Amino acid sequence: MKKKDLTKLIYSATNKQLLKYLQEEYSFYLGKDKGYFKNRLNELKQLDIDTIKFGIARMEEIQEERNIMSSLPSLVTLMTALIASYISVLDKGFEVNNLKISSALNTVAILIVTITVIYSVTGARLGRSKAALFKELLLHCEKLKTQNKK
Repeated sequence: MKKKDLTKLIYSATNKQLLKYLQEEYSFYLGKDKGYFKNRLNELKQLDIDTIKFGIARMEEIQEERNIMSSLPSLVTLMTALIASYISVLDKGFEVNNLKISSALNTVAILIVTITVIYSVTGARLGRSKAALFKELLLHCEKLKTQNKK
């Protein structure tokens, strides 16, 4: 990516767009070699110090935004209360062929909530890890730039 395009991405892209770029360009499991990542690092080294500092701030913002652990305890408490109230309301369910319909509905509801939470946590964690990686690369470039000024 050209320096101008990378600068524009850091300053103007939404967090979602920036994370998509990071996922595409900085994913180790996509079979990219050492030379590819050295080129990415060289592109970052060409950025000016203000852009690097702004990029670091953006990565910190993304990491904080994607920090699911701060809201996870309240989310689990809310889920438990909802499931408990749902079960108590439907426990008086009706029977069809000696099978309580409420039990089946409870199981489905619990599965849906659990899958939703797992999906949310996994997506947030992936975004945080890419932001952390990019932030460390930017910090490295910042350190090199400040050493070169001395």
